[in-house]
Amino acid sequence: NLFPRQENSLHPLYVHWLAGGAGSLPVTFITCPVILVKVQQQAAAERLGTITCMRRIVHTNGPLGLLRAFNVHAWLECFGRAWYM
Repeated sequence: NLFPRQENSLHPLYVHWLAGGAGSLPVTFITCPVILVKVQQQAAAERLGTITCMRRIVHTNGPLGLLRAFNVHAWLECFGRAWYM
């Protein structure tokens, strides 16, 4: 058996995967804007502060601009957390 069930676990493995994936979804609403700002700071020609970078993103793309690429980030986070659990 590739994924043996532990003696102290009453639930099958897929329940733990679903819990890990679902638990990571709310966290993605915080980590997605943080990573977007970090990437924008690294790609900028001049040095940008965090608040300045966030203001620039919101001014250019609106408030939802901070959640750009949310779907890709959510898939990566959910898969990684589910596998970790």
